[in-house]
Amino acid sequence: MNFELIRNFVTVAKTKNITRSAEILYVAQSTVSYRLKALEIEVGTELVLRKRGIKSTELTERGQAFLPIAERWLSLWHDTNIFKAGEKGRKLVVGCVNSIATCLLADFFASMIAKHPEIRLQVIIMDSDIMYEKLKSREIDIGIVLFNLFYKNITVRKLFEEKMYCVGNFEDKSKLKTIKIGELQSCNEVLLNWGYYFEMWHNLYFKEIVNPKMQVNTIFLMGKAIQNGNAWSIVPETVANYFIKHKVCRRYNLDVLPPDRVTYTITRSVMEPDLEIIINQFISDVKIFINSYKNKNRLKSSNS
Repeated sequence: MNFELIRNFVTVAKTKNITRSAEILYVAQSTVSYRLKALEIEVGTELVLRKRGIKSTELTERGQAFLPIAERWLSLWHDTNIFKAGEKGRKLVVGCVNSIATCLLADFFASMIAKHPEIRLQVIIMDSDIMYEKLKSREIDIGIVLFNLFYKNITVRKLFEEKMYCVGNFEDKSKLKTIKIGELQSCNEVLLNWGYYFEMWHNLYFKEIVNPKMQVNTIFLMGKAIQNGNAWSIVPETVANYFIKHKVCRRYNLDVLPPDRVTYTITRSVMEPDLEIIINQFISDVKIFINSYKNKNRLKSSNS
């Protein structure tokens, strides 16, 4: 049984469309149809219903019964090639926003390449809106973003959400745990826009006409700006923990909380079956890592 024939069948079963399957597999529509026929000859039964003039395709009863077998076959094929590939492996291109990559997933990426030597990992730092376009053009395989945008043929899944805090080195507030919004001076703010809902909240409590001390788009610049003096910023919990760990500043609660920051994964709705296996494993590993991170930091907070 041939890998291309099985992958072709599974793709058609998921898209229910010959044209879309051809786009995903980078082949002509005639090639998709030929491979379906070749597989049917090999297994000795009709797998796909063909109706003239109708673009969508449906599996026959035998085709539906064969689909889970085909998916297991692909999984075994993938595992076999992992074994054969050794250090060569399959390339996985991940797009990620700066704050998540720096403050949360740096250790995860390092552990992943150790845990999965069969995967050659490439991580690219970029903004969320750009990531959608890069995913659409197949320049990345998966994105970790801060915005839920509606793109055709892109699946968005919530990864996790986190609270927001104020960070800074206020000399007169060193013993405080909570800061009142009204006490924060906009002229000392180091601003990084955490998304649409944060921007709405920020504009409600801090007048837009007052320019912040500094606007940044990287965690490194933010840390440098607030390390000394009365500069302050509002950041997600993972960023606040990162700054505390590196002794950049202190963390304070706010009397009026901003909306939680939500992080999402984005993938193409339909992808090559062998890539889908790797993507699903990647997402599963990320979720396990984040849960472990949350448990560790919850223990730290309760013990402090």
